[in-house]
Amino acid sequence: MPPARNLLLAGALIAIAVADVVSSPAAESLGPIYSIGRTSPYLLRIDPHDGACIDSIRITLPGQFPTQGNGLAAHPQTGELWAVLRLIAVEGRELVTLDPWSGRATSVGNLGTDVSALAFDHDGVLYGLTGQSGDPTASLCRVDPTNAEMDSVAALVSGRGHALAYNPEEEFFMHATGEQQLELVDLYSFGVMSLPVSGYSWSSPKALTYAGDDRYYFAAEGSLFLVLDGSGVCDSVGVTRPTKGLALGQWTVDAPPGPLRETVLRAWPNPLRGGTLRIELTGTEPASGPLRIFDVHGRLVRELGPAAPDGTVSWSGRDGAGRPVPAGVYFLGGRTIVVLR
Repeated sequence: MPPARNLLLAGALIAIAVADVVSSPAAESLGPIYSIGRTSPYLLRIDPHDGACIDSIRITLPGQFPTQGNGLAAHPQTGELWAVLRLIAVEGRELVTLDPWSGRATSVGNLGTDVSALAFDHDGVLYGLTGQSGDPTASLCRVDPTNAEMDSVAALVSGRGHALAYNPEEEFFMHATGEQQLELVDLYSFGVMSLPVSGYSWSSPKALTYAGDDRYYFAAEGSLFLVLDGSGVCDSVGVTRPTKGLALGQWTVDAPPGPLRETVLRAWPNPLRGGTLRIELTGTEPASGPLRIFDVHGRLVRELGPAAPDGTVSWSGRDGAGRPVPAGVYFLGGRTIVVLR
């Protein structure tokens, strides 16, 4: 590997604290990050300053029922979103493109195995990373964008959780896995080298994306939202929704008007122990459409609305038939709601 791609890249890391965020110039100019739900079929927008979910939209695929995401990447030239979905009653993972304004997915093909992450190189060549149960296990694969066929190019270390990102400035992939394990993969030789890790501890990585200036945004076990630099130094930013992909997209390119985004500013009390959940909306006209609650299987539980004069909506913890919902986790726009019984 040439000196320009030396693994021990020097650089200072701007500290980011959860309570008092101090952003670098790169972070200040960076727009929201796309994310895909690890436990529910939602496309999310994440604030890079603290990991908070700004809004969400449900992913649909005609004739199928997506249950969750397993990878997300944005094409470097077009900004088009590509994703890996799990579908009910379908073996293997489905490669799709996503319309960020409607949440509608278009199938490219079945990947046929466990793919845990996606990344494009600077020329728009798509790569996938197989997980622990993949075939082959923990392998970087080139993916055919016309039929989802895969060709393994590099064997990587296996561990609990996988995340992948491409650095176009240094022309290598970064792979995170297990507990504090990082690897760099050269784009041309596919040589693999380990990278020392320091700073904030993490395990079971879920998602990774390159943000420029030798910085990566990173999600790990416990819904941790982290920042990582090219020398392996990690720091905490905040917490985020359970995610299995992060991607920087093109947010202002002739975006058509989208449908109602289920934007939730506050929902309390959470957890809900009987009584009534109060929901305060932002970013949309509360009366312009229903607010939907889904269970962990992606099933619609209840539609709420219209909003009260003070702009709030309430939920009594009952489904559309008036029955109390079971204790568990539910999804309300960009929020996770826990119901206790």
